[in-house]
Amino acid sequence: PITRAFNWFIGGLNGLPQVSKLKPLGVELQGTNSQSCALAAVSGIEQHLGLPVPKWTPKTAVVHQVHWLDDVMDHVTRSLQYVHATVFLNTVAGHLPPIQLDASRQGMAQQLH
Repeated sequence: PITRAFNWFIGGLNGLPQVSKLKPLGVELQGTNSQSCALAAVSGIEQHLGLPVPKWTPKTAVVHQVHWLDDVMDHVTRSLQYVHATVFLNTVAGHLPPIQLDASRQGMAQQLH
């Protein structure tokens, strides 16, 4: 059933072959309060591709959250250099609230740099 659902999901993408079998990634389970399901999934994909990144675990969840937040903020900072050229950023940029990290996440963010 999951293979049929996956093939339906990717069916609109031209040029992709049908999948005949799926294999689970080695992703650790996270609790309902981890707020990291997407990050755990991305970590599993990165690990599968052999990228040199640490594996997501419940203990490293905050490190991964701060890493991806840092990447998003870097992208936003770079995008703001071109805010005048894009309607979306020009409309939204002045209305974004400042992002503040609590003390524990600030420490984790400093460890990443």
